[in-house]
Amino acid sequence: MPTAARTDSNQNDIVTALRDLGATVNITSSLGDGFPDLVVSFQNRWFLIEIKDGSKTPSRQNLTSDEAAFHAKQRAPVYIADSPQDALLIVNNEVLRGNKMLEWKARQAKYIERGRK
Repeated sequence: MPTAARTDSNQNDIVTALRDLGATVNITSSLGDGFPDLVVSFQNRWFLIEIKDGSKTPSRQNLTSDEAAFHAKQRAPVYIADSPQDALLIVNNEVLRGNKMLEWKARQAKYIERGRK
């Protein structure tokens, strides 16, 4: 049975930090059924972010059974952030890693093209 959706007390701070970075943030915490709290787009990338309140005890920060089931069936990352700093690190690190991968692919394409000549 789906659990009722609750909003974590730090959600507004996390949303503000991401928007200040320039991200588009869609708040989806009211959807329930384990769907993550935020859908974020930034620099041509999408992020599903589940918010947990870092001020609560570790046992109160666990994923609900619906959240755990949602995470388990995904074929892409669902991130968990417990602070604005966490959310910014998630987005910035993934963008940086993605940009490095694009640079690497461009270099590889040059080598492949050179080999064809």
